[in-house]
Amino acid sequence: MRVEREVRNVGVETMSNPAANVVIVDSDVSTRESLREALRSEGFCVRVFGSAKEFLKHPDQDRVICVILEACLPDLDGLQLQQMIKAEWPAVSIMFVAGVANIPMSVRAMKDGAIEFLTKPCPEEYVITAVRSAAEHCRKMRLIEAELNSLRRRYARLTPREKVIFPLVAAGIANWKIGVELGISEITVKVHRANVMRKMSADSLAALIRMGLKLQLPIRIGSVPHAA
Repeated sequence: MRVEREVRNVGVETMSNPAANVVIVDSDVSTRESLREALRSEGFCVRVFGSAKEFLKHPDQDRVICVILEACLPDLDGLQLQQMIKAEWPAVSIMFVAGVANIPMSVRAMKDGAIEFLTKPCPEEYVITAVRSAAEHCRKMRLIEAELNSLRRRYARLTPREKVIFPLVAAGIANWKIGVELGISEITVKVHRANVMRKMSADSLAALIRMGLKLQLPIRIGSVPHAA
């Protein structure tokens, strides 16, 4: 199926892929340089920034798999930057490093999705292990995102009538009942249904149902608009 080809063509974020970038945002030169060298030795492509402001000047972070943040940056709170990153790049993993142990901040960071909260000096093996996990997590998230984007593009090609019929079919509603709700014949419903299956590249009803769930289509039985 086309979606499978599109998903396979997505860049796989692995250690051997030069596009699998790690970003370090830390005001301490020794910390960011030591982490950069450790990660580079494992095959990661690493970029470093001394402040949140410097990082935010480079918005093209589409290939980043993990951002390592200093908890208390001089120009912006690390937790605030975490929220900004997650809003822009939801697949990216975030790891914190702190000069001193900060239990309340670490709890909040982890609740907000941070994969690790380490105290300096950071054990390099812990950082490497966490980034490896981040790479796999990011790869899976981007595959899911790519599949969903593919579904949305195919869904956008449906006619208004087909968009009405799609969620009804995906909900398991019989053709005759859809016809009654829409005021059309069962044969016409079957034609629209076949068009939906073809345009969505669904090879079975089960596949179409899964697509409907992923697209979160509303079920509008009883108040179905009579689209042309």
